[in-house]
Amino acid sequence: MDVNVDDEREKALRLQVEWAEERTALGIARTVGSWARTGLGAIGVALGMHVVFREPSQLMLGRLAATLFLLIAVALFIGGNLQARRLHRMLEREHDMPIHNTYAPLTIALVLATALCGVMLWIV
Repeated sequence: MDVNVDDEREKALRLQVEWAEERTALGIARTVGSWARTGLGAIGVALGMHVVFREPSQLMLGRLAATLFLLIAVALFIGGNLQARRLHRMLEREHDMPIHNTYAPLTIALVLATALCGVMLWIV
């Protein structure tokens, strides 16, 4: 009878650990999403700066301000990816199994789109 109780406790503990790992993985996804949303907000501010400073006398100021916010957006995208990689490495150490960073393609796409926005701001 004692063996069954121990087996049930062990199964329950394993299940709790699995759920904790799942919550951690979901937390990583929320963290990356937060960084990405903040970066997209910085792109919105950059576009707003470009529109606000539209007069010829203020055009260069608007472009510089917009570029600054685009650089902030790139830093946020890369920062979110680095944070996810750090958390994935932490999980890998726990389980001795590789966990791939699936956020790298998203980060690359966002950085490229931001660079394209920057080029368009300076051309238009």
